[in-house]
Amino acid sequence: MRAALACTLLLSIASALRPPPRKRCINPSQTALQALPVQRVGLAAARARFAAQWPLYATIPMCAGLFNALTNKLAVTMMFFPIRRRGFGLLGWQGVVPKAARRMGGDVSDLLTKDLLNVTEVLRRVDPETLSQRLCTPALVELGKRLVKDEVELASPLVTPALVRR
Repeated sequence: MRAALACTLLLSIASALRPPPRKRCINPSQTALQALPVQRVGLAAARARFAAQWPLYATIPMCAGLFNALTNKLAVTMMFFPIRRRGFGLLGWQGVVPKAARRMGGDVSDLLTKDLLNVTEVLRRVDPETLSQRLCTPALVELGKRLVKDEVELASPLVTPALVRR
């Protein structure tokens, strides 16, 4: 009984909130589109109209291609730039790739080392003499020393500089 009363109440509220009916066309048996005048054009007339206005029709694919190229360039630019976030508060933007670079780099390295490459096989194929000649340039050695020193200082402030020099 209560369910029927609630259903009746809901139906009466819904009918009261229903928008008023639309005005009909002049002829009630026609829809709005059927009331519009129909212009039947033969193939020859359509061909003649195209021949008269072909430059206008030719601009359609050119404009579409231009807008497509511009939106693609904008999308790629927004993916990679800006590298650092620009803006203030919630109103700002950073490229999608720079924002997720750490996570993406970790995912790529995991994929390469676990699924695609066998690290021991790669290291077995590397000639140690050639590798040492290419990597042991004075600039790289100095860079390596500086990196180790910086990392040690960050990791443990108790380590003395004398230990790092060795």
